[in-house]
Amino acid sequence: MSSRQYAQRAILKFGTSTGANYLGGKWVPGTLTNHNTKKFLEPRLIIVCDPRLDSQCLIEAPYMNIPVIALCSSDSPLNWVDVAIPANNKGKLSIALCFWMLAREVLQLRGEISRDKDWELMVDLFMYRDPEQKKAVTEEEAAEEEQAEEADQAVGNTINKLDGEEEEEEENEQWGGNTKQ
Repeated sequence: MSSRQYAQRAILKFGTSTGANYLGGKWVPGTLTNHNTKKFLEPRLIIVCDPRLDSQCLIEAPYMNIPVIALCSSDSPLNWVDVAIPANNKGKLSIALCFWMLAREVLQLRGEISRDKDWELMVDLFMYRDPEQKKAVTEEEAAEEEQAEEADQAVGNTINKLDGEEEEEEENEQWGGNTKQ
């Protein structure tokens, strides 16, 4: 569970790689306690990215006797948290790395992957990517490509100009050589 935007891709990848249910975005009150809601869940364990932002989830979990694991920074409240994992839960890269390590450890405990081999799923897939930043990068790349094309054309024009001068010199030498004979 995470309402933090930076962690939603990480929890999505964690859920898909381990087979766990994931809930990103706003927590609907009553998700754990009211079976009449559309998003009613009965998990055996809850992993929370930020106990401060996801406090409603932490309030509901003890009512249903669900243990809670949370990534906790130094300023995170530990009310209703059963296991606190000390981590930077505000950094994009830190969140991605923590969920990648958790997913890998879960799969290793299940025996699905071995401890002595590398996991083929890279940590980069767990990292948040800003869609606006991607658009800005593609615009910058397009501008750089245009500049490179203009530079290539200028170099090509210069080479053609130099080739043309060399041909004129060769023609002048040939004509000059023919008149002397």
